Amino acid sequence: MKYPRLIILCLCGMVGAVPLSAAESTPIPLGPIGGKGAITEGKAQVLITSLLPDAPGTVAGLRVNDVVIGVFGQSFSETPKAGYLGATQELALAIERAESADGKLALRVLRPGKGEIAVD
Repeated sequence: MKYPRLIILCLCGMVGAVPLSAAESTPIPLGPIGGKGAITEGKAQVLITSLLPDAPGTVAGLRVNDVVIGVFGQSFSETPKAGYLGATQELALAIERAESADGKLALRVLRPGKGEIAVD
């Protein structure tokens, strides 16, 4: 009778150890870009989920569903489980760099149906 209990405990332990799906995303604000994005664990990108009509991102040519894959010619690092490193941190640092210089933020963007484009 001890074996069924052991099996149940092992199965419960395995279920508890299963990580969240990598497809689950976390919303993030895009700061002065003027909208919201989403990051996904294990991905090196930020999905644009919303933009304000007259925001700098919209004026520069960003669109909802664009996927930002890098800045200033560099690709993002993967976003780890913690969520605020990788693409999130690198985008924030690039925004800070742009604001302290000439205000131009050179984004590498994947646009559905077009492929990679540059948005300045």
